[in-house]
Amino acid sequence: MGAEIITKFRVASDETVSQLLHLITTSAEERFSKTLTPAALTQYLSNRYTPKTLVDQINNFANQWLITYVDGVPAGYAFLTSRGPVQEGYAGKKVVHLVDFEILHAYADTVARQSLIEKCMATYKGFEAMWLVTQRDHPLTTFLETQGFVKGREAVDFNGVPVPAVYLVKEI
Repeated sequence: MGAEIITKFRVASDETVSQLLHLITTSAEERFSKTLTPAALTQYLSNRYTPKTLVDQINNFANQWLITYVDGVPAGYAFLTSRGPVQEGYAGKKVVHLVDFEILHAYADTVARQSLIEKCMATYKGFEAMWLVTQRDHPLTTFLETQGFVKGREAVDFNGVPVPAVYLVKEI
């Protein structure tokens, strides 16, 4: 029998914030350990993610936070927002920004990422497009392309980290 995989919307609670901070920290360490020094990684995380900023973001009605669980253990998360900048060519359209989409390396070979992207897409099925910026050579980039995301223009950084990055867009 396979693992039980569930993706849930999360509301602000001590448990949610703790799980998200663990997922965010672990995925950042996995993603940037060869790019950033430990001190720079700590600075990156402390500038972007604190319990207070997470609670504020979770409580914002324009945002959705999802966590995927494998056998009850947090394995990945997504942060989506319908506010903020819109990709070139999509002005005036209903577009959602997939701000973060991460699956921990330990769960990369499970269907956790499929569960997470399906929930993201179902949540915004009334929208015209979904977009994100991601590292150009990251394994999740290849996965997202298999889900219908198309590479767009190059970006100079990924979430403020100077690594080769690319915009991905999927028309819904």
